Amino acid sequence: MSNFDKHNLKHTSASQINMFSHCAGAWCARYLYGRKFTFGNAARAGVLAEDAVTLILTDALPMDEAIKKAQDSYRAVTVLTGTPSDIKRGEGIEGMIRNAVEVLTPYGKPDFTDVSDFNGQNEISLMCNGDGWSLPIKGFLDYLYPQHKKSVDLKTTMKMPSQMSVEHKRQGAIYKKATGMDVEFLYVTPKKSQVFTITDEDMDFHLIEIKNILNRQEKLLGLDAEFIKDIVPCNLNSFYWSQDKHVANELYGI
Repeated sequence: MSNFDKHNLKHTSASQINMFSHCAGAWCARYLYGRKFTFGNAARAGVLAEDAVTLILTDALPMDEAIKKAQDSYRAVTVLTGTPSDIKRGEGIEGMIRNAVEVLTPYGKPDFTDVSDFNGQNEISLMCNGDGWSLPIKGFLDYLYPQHKKSVDLKTTMKMPSQMSVEHKRQGAIYKKATGMDVEFLYVTPKKSQVFTITDEDMDFHLIEIKNILNRQEKLLGLDAEFIKDIVPCNLNSFYWSQDKHVANELYGI
């Protein structure tokens, strides 16, 4: 039995690996103590934009109706409590959707198992074999295009990055290895779009990095949860705590 089994961790994911690497305290709270983190408005806008793009690409709704649906859903949550930043993000949803559709339309319809409730994303699984342990890494592809032998992951943002983040490269490396296809990340802002491609070099480097991270994680999990909580660093400035500082206070007294 591996130390992952000891803590009932049956699989992992890019988001779990990234959380452990970025803020071990938040990872401990989420995966060892079962604390849920608040769904922020940036993430909410991204999900609504992606849902709208899917509706448009699959001809389930005309573009204007899909955009309105996303905007109305976002406003319903932020109308009373939204900050100026939240309001600006809401105003940018339309541009994000239109820019994503412009890039993705030439690829044709994406391959979905079931578009009706957006639970039909294509699940991938990649087995990671470490130092005496094995663990599946799972994930979901946003848009799969078998006819082009590629998948595209959509990222919404208010400011276009000059390059992909390490966190997204780890995610892309997992997808590329699991599918054997080209993997593109489509970043869209309200005003523009940019496609980044995961290279073979990216994949090889980050798969080694991921295995090293999981080896360290597995060794740490040899300890009990209470002791892990007492020794892992907890960076209160991490974005994970932005709306959940009460969880950090409860578990870490900060």
